[in-house]
Amino acid sequence: VKNLIDSVHIPFLVINQSAGGANIKWLTERNPTNPFDKKYNYGKMLTKLKNSQILDKIKYMAFLQGEAEAGTWYLDCDEYPEYYDIFIKNIRKDIPGLKKFYEFQINILMVAGIYNYNERASFLREFQRQTKNKYPGFVEIISTVGTDYYDGIHYQTAGYISKAKELSHLIMRDFYGKIHIDGIEHPNVQ
Repeated sequence: VKNLIDSVHIPFLVINQSAGGANIKWLTERNPTNPFDKKYNYGKMLTKLKNSQILDKIKYMAFLQGEAEAGTWYLDCDEYPEYYDIFIKNIRKDIPGLKKFYEFQINILMVAGIYNYNERASFLREFQRQTKNKYPGFVEIISTVGTDYYDGIHYQTAGYISKAKELSHLIMRDFYGKIHIDGIEHPNVQ
């Protein structure tokens, strides 16, 4: 955020609605007649945005999710595309000013020194890579493979700072016309 504030000289607000270990199905659950229903994590997020009086001012969202599916649950991994699509449709409906969805593609998971044994994890990473094409102009992918300070599931603070800086460059390019750097786009290896 400091990088953005220093570059464009306007305040920024970050609202974190993360939930450790949550899968996309759980994050997508919402009351269709009252999306603000705080019985659901999704409703809690919308309520925070509404109570902060910024729901109609949000331009972009960052999203890092998929470790739960890639780590252990084969069926969740197979269902990920369906629930991701529902999630995207809901946030576009419930956050009408949202212009860009920055998705951090999950890294290669490693638990207890053993690389992830779930062959479906590669399916999930490939699906995430393709979301930019499925939702053109809306989804932007940020690769996490190769990020320093990675422990096999999460990152040390320096790793998250590195990813945040990459995100800030994309935001400055997409919304403030500030950055025009060759190589700012993440690879779309096919």
